[in-house]
Amino acid sequence: MAVILVAVETCGGESTSSESLVDSGKIDKAMTELGLKTAEKFNGKLDELLTLEMAAKVTENDLNTAEKKYSKVFEDPKTHYVSYGWTNGRKHISDLGFTKIETDKPDLVQLSWVSATSAENFRNMYREITEEDLQNVRDAMDSKIKEGQLDAQSAKMAKEMAEGFMSGNNSREWLDGVADMAVWMERDKSLKVFHKGLTFSVLADVSDDNTENRNIAIALAKLIIKEKL
Repeated sequence: MAVILVAVETCGGESTSSESLVDSGKIDKAMTELGLKTAEKFNGKLDELLTLEMAAKVTENDLNTAEKKYSKVFEDPKTHYVSYGWTNGRKHISDLGFTKIETDKPDLVQLSWVSATSAENFRNMYREITEEDLQNVRDAMDSKIKEGQLDAQSAKMAKEMAEGFMSGNNSREWLDGVADMAVWMERDKSLKVFHKGLTFSVLADVSDDNTENRNIAIALAKLIIKEKL
């Protein structure tokens, strides 16, 4: 049977056949379905995807002194998380203006946002935020005011939140050799991972040095993929 190939011009001027586009779509769909099965497998069992033993091994902490927390506050499994913490002498100082309060700051690792997605959705989710994105937020707020869906004060607060976010450290470092795709979010001290249709987030706050946090998150992600996926 003859196969008719329709050339599609890309931004770079190269042509891609409709056959290859269809194949790519099929692969993406199959990968997402695989991710869905994996997400369902570990639904309510995130402590089997990232075990205490795995966390203690990577962070070089004692199993017996760990504080484990499993949160299922909301019904949506994507919002669930498991964390492991150790008190190793770090301190957090809260400045109240008239006084400062010093409290223990545990070394913490956490697994969360485990769900199925496509490679395209993952790329779009964690792409660089641009000035155009911020302007779109401003325009959307203005539109809602005109339509009477939002009062001016609420819109002003939403704009200020968006601009405050943009003014912060929103750097994204895409990493090779970790998973199918992985991006380090320095501001959040978290590594966003995509592998075989599954996405998850690994937070590492074990040091005041973010390079060490980054290395721990990468090591945890690699271990999860090696032993569980």
